[in-house]
Amino acid sequence: MLAQGYRLIVLGDLNVSHRLIDHCEPEDVTNFSKTPSRVWLDGFLVHGGGNFVDSFRHLYPAKDKSFTCWNTKLNARVNNYGTRIDYVLLSSELLTALKDSVIMNDVYGSDHCPVKAILTLDIKPSVKFPTLCTRNFKEFSGKQLKMSTFLCKRSLTVETSSVESEPKKARLAGNKQQQSSLLKFFTSKTSNGCLEAMPSSAHKLVSTEEFSHKECDEVIEKSTTSLGNSSSAFLWKNVLKGTIISVLGSNYVYTYR
Repeated sequence: MLAQGYRLIVLGDLNVSHRLIDHCEPEDVTNFSKTPSRVWLDGFLVHGGGNFVDSFRHLYPAKDKSFTCWNTKLNARVNNYGTRIDYVLLSSELLTALKDSVIMNDVYGSDHCPVKAILTLDIKPSVKFPTLCTRNFKEFSGKQLKMSTFLCKRSLTVETSSVESEPKKARLAGNKQQQSSLLKFFTSKTSNGCLEAMPSSAHKLVSTEEFSHKECDEVIEKSTTSLGNSSSAFLWKNVLKGTIISVLGSNYVYTYR
């Protein structure tokens, strides 16, 4: 984006105190600057070969006890026992517009305090979105994506079709389908192509006055035989798998699978 002529501001909690002056009590003074996070931040800033400037240290290089984060469990903010890990980093072209960089340590509500940079700029709207704008990311295209899309390495190339695709609401309206009836899952096609519903012989109601408990098994066997002779009943048996159970009521025996 810098190569395309954009002026950039990177800001927020970087979770690393850059210099000894940015930490209330560094553990290893000798190797303080050699930790991976500090080496990375060095390379990101101008003095380490990068393109950005720490706005606060650019204006106040020797101002100590300028912290942005404190341990709230120890009530460390009362004694200003903290670290400076929140930054406003500017691309070097913006230094001429930088007027001040402020740590707002009088604002409470978190273990961090806000930071801000004051710049004098004549802001003009861009004629096009940057390549790395979230508008161009697949995650925000409005299409159903696989979980792996969010975990794989992002490509910097942008497909114009995804950027200029029709709105999500319009796409959903065009693909709208009616909800299927549950009965469609329990029907079968006959030889002439017509749909045949499940037969009523899938269950049998028997009076207990006519049949005793001992004869109940014969009723179950007959109902099972009638089920086996129907193609639609065969579908029932595949959907509702299990053993046949008989329920004896006060007047009837109800058999079902």
